[in-house]
Amino acid sequence: VDACTMRAIQWGDLDELRAKYGAEAVSDLPVLPNSSKTTPSVLIKPKTVALNKEFIVKED
Repeated sequence: VDACTMRAIQWGDLDELRAKYGAEAVSDLPVLPNSSKTTPSVLIKPKTVALNKEFIVKED
């Protein structure tokens, strides 16, 4: 985290991060396994397209 020069990675207590980023910070995305099964210790501030249930990554 200290090496992220773009400050794209934040760390801390999950409750504090939820309070800081609000509803835009999520643990569930359509492309990830359900968080109720994986219990991640991560929050993601996704782009709008990443929340689309029909979103798929185009493979080359």
